[in-house]
Amino acid sequence: MALGMTAMNVAAYAFTLLAARRLGPSEYSVVAALMGVVVVVNVLALGVQATTARRVAVAGPDADPGPLVAAGHRAALLLGVLCLALSPVATLAFRLESWLTAATVAVTAAALTVTGVRLGLAQGRHEWRRFAVVSLSLGLGRALVGGAVLWLWPSALGAMVGVALGALVPVAVGLVLVDAPGATAGGDRAGVLREVLHDSHTLLAFFTLTQVDVFAARAILPTEDSGLYAAGIIVTKAVLFLPTFVTVLAYPTLARRAGGRHLHHLGLLVVLGIGLAAVLGVLALPGGALAFVGGPAYAAVRGDLWLFAVLGTVTAMVQLLVQTALARGHRSAVAWVWGALAAVAAGLVAVDDRHTLLLVVLAVDVTLLAVLLAVTWTDEPVVAPEADDALADALAAAEGAEPPEPGTEGRSTG
Repeated sequence: MALGMTAMNVAAYAFTLLAARRLGPSEYSVVAALMGVVVVVNVLALGVQATTARRVAVAGPDADPGPLVAAGHRAALLLGVLCLALSPVATLAFRLESWLTAATVAVTAAALTVTGVRLGLAQGRHEWRRFAVVSLSLGLGRALVGGAVLWLWPSALGAMVGVALGALVPVAVGLVLVDAPGATAGGDRAGVLREVLHDSHTLLAFFTLTQVDVFAARAILPTEDSGLYAAGIIVTKAVLFLPTFVTVLAYPTLARRAGGRHLHHLGLLVVLGIGLAAVLGVLALPGGALAFVGGPAYAAVRGDLWLFAVLGTVTAMVQLLVQTALARGHRSAVAWVWGALAAVAAGLVAVDDRHTLLLVVLAVDVTLLAVLLAVTWTDEPVVAPEADDALADALAAAEGAEPPEPGTEGRSTG
């Protein structure tokens, strides 16, 4: 499974490298900004995956996939429509030449959400080979289909059309490989909706935090500088995604509260080891790192690449702690992640170049890492006020589902 996920990330990187080289700093900054949007809206897919995996892991073979599949498909449709409606806003915010470039995000987001259901089923069942194949198809779809379209159509619009078409590949693979017997729209729809909303809310905070600097670079820095910063972020993303398999493997065990109270601390050590190896590699081979992010056209960012690798290491550790909070019900963690995002936004007033922006983001993420370590130290969940539950009740009522009994709002089926 680890090899499959690593191969997925390598394949996805191949598309990123092709885009950086084929388009150049100015045009590539558009693709980087919109791919940041994809990462943020993909939190719904990850929320669906997290909820599905947790329910299946706890219930075991008796888990009913019906409400899980139905909720995921409904969420995919709603997210696609929302992204399409907001594409003119993204066009203005990122100074795009055509709203169609932003509109491609709608197809990508919907497809990834459908894939999230199948990944969650496979993860909760510990079907690691099937999980690996579906994950690999995510990367290969982007690299092969997206790369082919980009090569024939070298523009920001061509790149984003390629990403959208590539996102359809894992949909087909997941439908074939991961069974969902008897999947109907019945069952505990309100409960699934409640968990999906909370999980997606938490992941939205995390992934918005990981993308806010790319958005800020595009919005406040000169075009050339924003493209250079986006190139440095390629290193950050690579280091962030390399140890993702640690989080994926640990999540079902954390959800069942098995494997020891501090299992996630062992995971943090593994993530830290992988990250430090990446940082040392960048320091030892700066020329290779520069080639990794796009080559001589991005030479100005060479001196900061090791710091981008440090940022990726810290972010990967934060990600593991966020997933630990989701698995074990530490609902207060999301407030700290939103607080970190607010701190980055406040720090932007002092930013006038790409190096300062990098230092601001790194300082905030290190602080967040320390706070989340304290929050997840105990195995006992810390329940925060549930705005998610109020929204879930309203949506469930609109669909004709029964809201939960009083006093059960904060409980997770895990």
